[in-house]
Amino acid sequence: MGGRPFLVEKLRVAAIVPRVLLTVALAAAIAVVLGGTAFAQSFRDIRADDWFAGPVEDLAAAGIVQGHLDGTFRPYDTVTRAQFTVMMDRALQPPAAEGAPFIDVRPDDWYFQAVARLYGVGLVRGMTHTSFVPDAGIAREQAASMVFRALVYRVGQEESEDETDEADAADAVPATDPDAADAVPATDPDAADDSSAKDILPAPRISLEINAAEVQAWLGTLRDRWFVAEAHKESVAQCIRLSVMTGYPDERFYPMLTLTRAQAAGIVHRALYSSVQARGEVPPAVAAEAAYPTQKIGSSGMLVSFLENRLAQLGYALIEVDDYFSESTRDAVMAFQKVERLTRDGQAGEQVWSRLAAAQRPQPRLSATGRRVEIDLTRQVLFLVDNNQVTQILNCSSGTDGWRTPTGRFSIFRKDVDWQRSPLGYLYYPAYFYGGFAIHGSRDVPGWPASHGCIRIPVWATVALWNQLFYGIRVDLYH
Repeated sequence: MGGRPFLVEKLRVAAIVPRVLLTVALAAAIAVVLGGTAFAQSFRDIRADDWFAGPVEDLAAAGIVQGHLDGTFRPYDTVTRAQFTVMMDRALQPPAAEGAPFIDVRPDDWYFQAVARLYGVGLVRGMTHTSFVPDAGIAREQAASMVFRALVYRVGQEESEDETDEADAADAVPATDPDAADAVPATDPDAADDSSAKDILPAPRISLEINAAEVQAWLGTLRDRWFVAEAHKESVAQCIRLSVMTGYPDERFYPMLTLTRAQAAGIVHRALYSSVQARGEVPPAVAAEAAYPTQKIGSSGMLVSFLENRLAQLGYALIEVDDYFSESTRDAVMAFQKVERLTRDGQAGEQVWSRLAAAQRPQPRLSATGRRVEIDLTRQVLFLVDNNQVTQILNCSSGTDGWRTPTGRFSIFRKDVDWQRSPLGYLYYPAYFYGGFAIHGSRDVPGWPASHGCIRIPVWATVALWNQLFYGIRVDLYH
């Protein structure tokens, strides 16, 4: 039950400049303020030879990132959606906003104003219509969309400022106006101090508009391009074209991998605090993979991390999101296979990879307010539901032939702790919903009905679910 929920971002309509041009004069100005990338250590866990040392120090000096009270930056920790939003808010400084329509972003949250401001200008979007999920790690494709929207927004700001400056110049008083005598003379020392802006040379302009064929061409440089969600494809292509983000050495993008704090700092620095340059030609396309290699118990590495991130995003329960294919990973994969009506073997093979990209979080069959449980006896999965949103999905196993599990609407009326012995076997933390029928932990939760009528769930997930099954909670079982 410990997996973080990751959901595909829900689109929110925002005005896009039809033909926008990015100036990099701002990057040059920031370089003057920050004094380039000279390294002056601010965090005791960052060395001068770390690839992210310069960006982190620059952003720290500009007040964009901060460390922990113990003097560390913790560069390899996952950066959350709230943290990334605050970084972007500090960099862009959008106008104040009254609020955002997310039930999980409250006025007393430290990130409330940042989310509200960026939502107000169309730069952040919720995971659902009503949820922002601030504590979830931000996925690479989500970061790409937020950063590219930030570039478009900044261009709009610069163009608006240019138009204002031109209007002000047109309205400027003539030199013979009597009020002109009150103007600061050119020899005033304060005026001389402002002349540093003249040292910034006119910067080239970069088009931020590409057509559909160009989007596909840039995505063609990624072996796993089919895994980038439709809503993020253009932004990922643009970030690669502008060298704001890159693929991994294996030519994969891993769009659902979450960012570390170091990676987030590098992306923000390249996008908003460096001279953005479009790459000249699209590199040759690489062959698209039909699927990632099969992952199973004992597998480890980036693909497992990617798989777990995606499953957690869809609501499948996991002990933790890491890079090791554990028992809980197998159960999450099994639950996914059941929901998607795939072969049930608990391994992430071609079927799983091909379905995972476009999969959506399941919807409850029934409708009711508050927390409740739905158990689909046909698909052999348990859904924990809060206010008609599925929050957790668990692999389960119901009654086998001759031991039919009852269907209908019930409620939890009794709960026991630890292992309980019954005439038919041992039950771990059982929660009874009808007579002797209970939801309980078991060491054997296969892909098919195998119990004596109870609902078996994995032992590792039992206590966390048991704690959420309060007395009287509604339990619906159906085929």
